[in-house]
Amino acid sequence: MKPRSEWRLIGRSQPRLDLPTKIRGAPVFGIDVAPPNLLYAAVRHAPVFGATVARVANEAAVRALPGVIDVAVIDGRAVAVVAASWWRAERAAADLEIAWSRTDAAAVDSAALRDDLLAGLESAEPYGHIDEGNVDAALSAPQAKVVEADYDVPFVTHACMEPINATALLLADGTAEVWASSQTPVAMRGGATQGMGWAGVTPTRVVPHVTMAGGAFGRRSDRDVIAEAAFLAARHRGRPVKLIWSREEDIGRGLYRSHAAARLAAALGPDGLPVAYDARVAAQAAFHSIAGRNFPVTPGPDGEFLTVEGLDKRHYSIPYRRMRSQQVPSHVPIHFWRSNGFSFNTFFSESFVDECALAAGTDPLAYRRNLLRDSPRHRAVLDRAAEVADWARPLPPGRGRGIAIEECYRSVVAQVVEVTALGERGIRVDRVVCALDAGLILNPDQVVAQIEGGILFALTTALLSRISFEQGAVVESNFTDYPMLRLATAPDIEVALVDSPLPPCGVGEPGVVPTAAALANAIHAATGRRLRSLPLDVTVAGLASDT
Repeated sequence: MKPRSEWRLIGRSQPRLDLPTKIRGAPVFGIDVAPPNLLYAAVRHAPVFGATVARVANEAAVRALPGVIDVAVIDGRAVAVVAASWWRAERAAADLEIAWSRTDAAAVDSAALRDDLLAGLESAEPYGHIDEGNVDAALSAPQAKVVEADYDVPFVTHACMEPINATALLLADGTAEVWASSQTPVAMRGGATQGMGWAGVTPTRVVPHVTMAGGAFGRRSDRDVIAEAAFLAARHRGRPVKLIWSREEDIGRGLYRSHAAARLAAALGPDGLPVAYDARVAAQAAFHSIAGRNFPVTPGPDGEFLTVEGLDKRHYSIPYRRMRSQQVPSHVPIHFWRSNGFSFNTFFSESFVDECALAAGTDPLAYRRNLLRDSPRHRAVLDRAAEVADWARPLPPGRGRGIAIEECYRSVVAQVVEVTALGERGIRVDRVVCALDAGLILNPDQVVAQIEGGILFALTTALLSRISFEQGAVVESNFTDYPMLRLATAPDIEVALVDSPLPPCGVGEPGVVPTAAALANAIHAATGRRLRSLPLDVTVAGLASDT
């Protein structure tokens, strides 16, 4: 490469070449695909995961509805209606009278799932990831000041703006085409083969067409909707079939990030800093669930790094540390979710660091700076966030700041959140400052946009998001009961990019990672309440200018 002094484009914000077409609504998303002779499909999955179709009591009556072309059972676990328009297909699908098989999961609710999760923290045989030094001796030493805390988070889903969809076509010569806003063409080929395998289609005969995506966050790396669309297209060879999941199917019958719980303990030395750190997390194994749906081999427990990422705190100078995990299975299908294990483990661990700082009587920023004495890259990012947030400036009573830092996807990201306590009205999130070292930044404006979006995504999850269960089924169904953060509750966001000699690092996910912990720490600073569960038990008020 040229010397930096000769760069003309790298490191300077450039306008997106696709922006004018996006403003005109011209780009084609998966849901926009419309090949000639198109058929449409809607689907109904079992309300309880794992149940299968016992019978469709009124199949003949649904087939006779106007515009309906086909009613098909897919892999014994879903029923689809194919029609001349999606609305006709969706209305007909709503009329289906499906009897589902009974499963043990039908007796499961959120309380039972949480009980299983917390029981996982008591496991006598957790999987050991890190065991450095005699942690037990340090925790039991007579002079040790021990800090302990339990944390937990619920299941959450992706709730992409563009509904889950795929279009498939099987031609007379055995060639298949698939259009989808997928995150991976491999999943498109695999899904098409899964759905059309009975018709003799192999992966080499599948032509994937990747479209623009209206949000993905990991959800569109699965092949479920592609396999279903392919199955239906194989039943109607020569005509493309577009399958669109309704919002209710996506939220209530889709894929989820695991719930998780952690038990953390630290022995503080005479200087108030941790001598030993003990972390245990319980969660459902993401790779086990993903592999069970998509691949023939299930990885062993050492493959479950997604369960523990963000928990080890390697960047902190702690002499003794131990990290263990326990996999807690359930009937709920788990999938990749924006930042995966970091999304809960950083909430756990960075909330806990604040609790240690409080126990030591030390400012949370100064406490972290001491812990980062051997990590200059992290310390520089932390200092930059504190500088931009004006950490040293006192806030009036009822306002608070919180801070958190993490290394993820080779980037280092620190955030400061400012909140105002509003009594019975709850809290207002006023400001989020983020400092990021993501290596070489090619287009700063795009990096800032990614971080801003990640912060808003994380605030939604921290304040509003929960997937709950009654009688084995998901309770939430749409944005009415699985809400998104809105403009009236969105804070000011400021992003500071830190110069770095490293190659380009991750940007799409780091913005999500520290937000929940920094927010919880800010709420504690403002109110004195330490919240250890997500979504945080507060009412979110709009900004002053919007109320």
